[in-house]
Amino acid sequence: MKKLSTLTLLTTAATSCLTHADDKIAIQYMQYQESDDRIGVNYLAAAFEKDFGVDYTLKVDYSYDSISGASPSWDAVSGGSPSVDLDDPVNDITDQAILSGGGQQEDYVWRNIEMTDRRDSGGAQLTWRHGERRNELTVGANISAESDYESLELSSSYLAYLDELKNTSLSVGASYQGNEVNTIDNGWKDITIINTQVGITHILNHQTLLKADLFAFQDKGELSNPYQRIVRQYNGQYYLAKDSRPERRQAAGFKLGHIYAFNDHLILHSDYRFYQDDWGINSHTLTANAYITINEHWRIAPGLRYYQQSAADFYKAHDGSDPYFEITGYGSSDQRLSDFDSWTGQFGITYLHQSDLEFNLTTTAQQQSYGLDLYWAMLGMVYKY
Repeated sequence: MKKLSTLTLLTTAATSCLTHADDKIAIQYMQYQESDDRIGVNYLAAAFEKDFGVDYTLKVDYSYDSISGASPSWDAVSGGSPSVDLDDPVNDITDQAILSGGGQQEDYVWRNIEMTDRRDSGGAQLTWRHGERRNELTVGANISAESDYESLELSSSYLAYLDELKNTSLSVGASYQGNEVNTIDNGWKDITIINTQVGITHILNHQTLLKADLFAFQDKGELSNPYQRIVRQYNGQYYLAKDSRPERRQAAGFKLGHIYAFNDHLILHSDYRFYQDDWGINSHTLTANAYITINEHWRIAPGLRYYQQSAADFYKAHDGSDPYFEITGYGSSDQRLSDFDSWTGQFGITYLHQSDLEFNLTTTAQQQSYGLDLYWAMLGMVYKY
């Protein structure tokens, strides 16, 4: 489900620009485009934040995004929309979903397959501050719906200050997602995702802040991508089949963060993240962002990110020396499960029109090593009242 990961990535990037203190209303618009006439996204988000006294803060948000374009996958040269062929005798020796009868290698081709969809998403968070140190309990709920995917998420986190000066804080959090995906041939299937995280933040001095987080999550259910196909081989015959992945994934990792203020006009954020799961994927992410105040009205924020990951155990590249899978077992040619790296460059600019009104624009470009380029731009407004 490539579009889901794309939208998740972009939603995270866009909504992060909406986070400020004070009562506010924020609006964000984004356009995203991939190279090779692949996925394009239009995204619109609105957020509302209100303090009720000094103890409670309510955040409510809504977003809408539309997706169009194409996603690459194996397909029959003849085209069409194949469905599971239950009459093919090869089904007697495999529990995998076979979409077409036996053919030759030249009967199948890797190409873009068109797709369109839209998503509506909404959520709310309530934060309660209590005690002498003003520790914070936050609970939230989010819901989203697409034509083939529905999601409900419940989350909770707690932030505790460990000293009276609030130089050190400990945070713990957990979330649960109950999702349903339309598998096209087998109806709607469940996916559950459980996330947990614990972190510590310490202000070392007036210039330096350090942060460390540990995280773990588990996915369970229909994790195969219903839009991806692979080619299997048996007795000299080749079969178009559905993407097939384990029904469970467990992952864990850590993230280290460092913030350094050179002066009142220049602040540098740097992070390192390590991720590992039982599908065989290990990843490393290095991020650096600078926040530069030009004057009382203008701020700029250049950034650079490097990402590298290993391939899943059951991945085969469509253009590799052996791109075909055995008739049984897991298999995927989804490039997001491959061994690749990427560079991302970002430049943001904020104009503070008045003390209560600001405008922001962020442009981003990413280049992935398997030949995909991604571009997106976000334009936003924040009004504080």
